[in-house]
Amino acid sequence: MSQLKIRIAQSIDEAPKYQEPEYTGVKLVEAVIVQRGMASGSPSVDLVFHDQKGQKYVAMTTYNLLDGLHGAVVGVKKRNAN
Repeated sequence: MSQLKIRIAQSIDEAPKYQEPEYTGVKLVEAVIVQRGMASGSPSVDLVFHDQKGQKYVAMTTYNLLDGLHGAVVGVKKRNAN
């Protein structure tokens, strides 16, 4: 199973500052769901990004990882509603 460290920042001031040249901004332009993308038959998701120069990047991830992120965001949203 894939594991991902999830960090929750309380505000923009506490969020990491992603600056060049260490980080390059990219735009998410497409998500491709591959129905049987994993050896187990589970779906995978390819996230396609472009930078300002037109360079293309892809991040391949799993349903389980995205579902975990979704759960974390829902938890934060519920906590903020109270």
